[in-house]
Amino acid sequence: MLVTSRIIALALAVGLAVLPPSATAQESNADQKIVRKVVRVEHLNAEEVAGLLHEWISVSASRPLRAVALAGPPDRVEEAVRVIAEMDVPFATLEARTARDVDLTLHLVAAVEDEGEAFTASPLRAVVEQLRAQFPHHGYRLLDSVAIRGRDQRMLQVGGALPRSIDSQDSRVNYDVQVGLAPAEKGATSVQIQRLTFKMYRSGGSIQVLAEMDTRLTIPTDKLVVVGKAGVDDPLMEGLFVVLSARVVE
Repeated sequence: MLVTSRIIALALAVGLAVLPPSATAQESNADQKIVRKVVRVEHLNAEEVAGLLHEWISVSASRPLRAVALAGPPDRVEEAVRVIAEMDVPFATLEARTARDVDLTLHLVAAVEDEGEAFTASPLRAVVEQLRAQFPHHGYRLLDSVAIRGRDQRMLQVGGALPRSIDSQDSRVNYDVQVGLAPAEKGATSVQIQRLTFKMYRSGGSIQVLAEMDTRLTIPTDKLVVVGKAGVDDPLMEGLFVVLSARVVE
């Protein structure tokens, strides 16, 4: 509930930014008309609303009555009433207004000591050709691909296990991915990733970290982007590339 209150408080602060710069309680003078109005709030916290409005107009709150009392020049009071009405909606409705679904597809491409695979009919073909031109490894192989759908402004998390054939040891290679998404506007042409962390590790008698990555970036929608390269502590892999694509779901 605390997270909900903070998000709503931020949205209110943004909405109140449209009030005229001169609209402060201290600037009112004796010859201005003062109006008073009581506004009920169904979903917001009345005291938080009052805390945001007090810089603009005279305001007091009653939590038991779920109401705020406004006093000030008519235009300022009406603007405050409009902002409260716009934001005083169920949280699910507010979230739907400001957050978008985002599809991410993450590909793990390994640089290997053998010939790897050709990627002839793969959507990764152009990316791998660029990797071959810049990094003269013996071959490249797709280890895994994972699709992630989530709501922006949240931390997404996914994990997986790689085929045993990539590891010469009698153990299991797993990976964990965490992605923190910034707000994505409707029709956005890019997706901002506030933080992406990746860890590949071998599990067995003990946990051995094979590769790690921690970065932030902005990805053009519907394009494949090489997030980065990580060195790998494994005899069958010379390096690991994380390739990512993203799109905003309308």
